[in-house]
Amino acid sequence: MKQVQTQGRGTSRLHLLLGTVIVGIVLAVLLEVIVQALPPHYSPLSQSESDLAVGPYGFLMAINFVIRGVLTLIFLVAFMRAVPKEGQSRSGLILLGVSAIGKLIIAFVATDLTSPPHTIHGTIHALVALASFFCGALGILLLSRSLRHVPNVRPSPRFLVGLASVTLVWSVIVIVTVVVSTQIGVWGLLERIFDGLFYLWILIASLGLWHYSSLEGTSEQRTFPHSAGEIESRR
Repeated sequence: MKQVQTQGRGTSRLHLLLGTVIVGIVLAVLLEVIVQALPPHYSPLSQSESDLAVGPYGFLMAINFVIRGVLTLIFLVAFMRAVPKEGQSRSGLILLGVSAIGKLIIAFVATDLTSPPHTIHGTIHALVALASFFCGALGILLLSRSLRHVPNVRPSPRFLVGLASVTLVWSVIVIVTVVVSTQIGVWGLLERIFDGLFYLWILIASLGLWHYSSLEGTSEQRTFPHSAGEIESRR
């Protein structure tokens, strides 16, 4: 009975973490829509999201970046609690953590409205943002691949690997074409597509881990069978 209660509390805490991530993603989307509608009206096609953090209502977009960084860190904690160590990628967790920290940094280091940036803080903002894109995309790909070692995960790791692969390829496109896309006025669109892919992966993975934890319990209470005898005993 005590073990069942402990498992129940562990699952509840995990659901709280995952629920916070899901709510955070919805809040981040709504907040950007609100900021986009407020003056000054920057173009979502040609200008980056960071430009929304400059102006009288820029603090709202800065808060948005903080929310993104925090929800990514919370997702990392939830992932480590839900998934057994055998199904975790240390490199993936580190890279996703670096991406989250990058989002927190750009919240406090303002961008420049010029291209290329002409100030130290603008240069730092641009470099950190691009590094955060790539680290985040590579991180979720490594985590997706590691989930192949976990049974009964939904959605299938193959689907998560596919979505993460598209996200990584798109991040490379965004980084490599940053100069050209800025000049022809499509940088904002490319950046927002990347963010959509990235947070779609986190949203789908969070929903999958929610379902998985409900069925299996948290990683602290379960281990994988390592022998045929253990497999037979668990059937």
